[in-house]
Amino acid sequence: PAILDILYTESRRKRLLQEVLFPKAVVAKLKAMDFRPDIIWLQESHTALVLALVRSDPFFAGTKFLFTIHTPEQSGMERFYGEDWRFDTLGIDPAEYAMYYAKDGVLDFTRAAMSLADRVNAVSQEHAEVTRKMFPEFEQKIFGITNGSDEYWLSAELLEALNVASAKGYGGPQNG
Repeated sequence: PAILDILYTESRRKRLLQEVLFPKAVVAKLKAMDFRPDIIWLQESHTALVLALVRSDPFFAGTKFLFTIHTPEQSGMERFYGEDWRFDTLGIDPAEYAMYYAKDGVLDFTRAAMSLADRVNAVSQEHAEVTRKMFPEFEQKIFGITNGSDEYWLSAELLEALNVASAKGYGGPQNG
């Protein structure tokens, strides 16, 4: 409770503690359930330590990772600077993982997750294009998926209503 009492806390040190505690709890729970997933799907950078913890544990040998990035804005990508973090507080081997998580004194969970994941997806084709430009070194790993938008996710009745509205100039799938 002292660590998870406020989600998205302004305290960077507390935020880092949350991002260390959560992955450790996930790994402990999976092992307690004797559950070895074939694929772990991680959402956003705050899950990045799951990659190192699972990859380091022989219990999860062969598990693959999909990392989804929802926010193609630097401000939405989890980074810790200067005195906000120390590698020894992360619970992962610095010899094996520092090169992915830390660079120039910055702890960068987005870059680490993209480095360690088997595949990376963005929540639309356009988002994937933006993300590829932001992270050209991962261009081949990044693909876009439709995330609840466009006519593919609408019932036939709703799509027809939107097309009628669009024809009358009231918006719709083609013009918002």
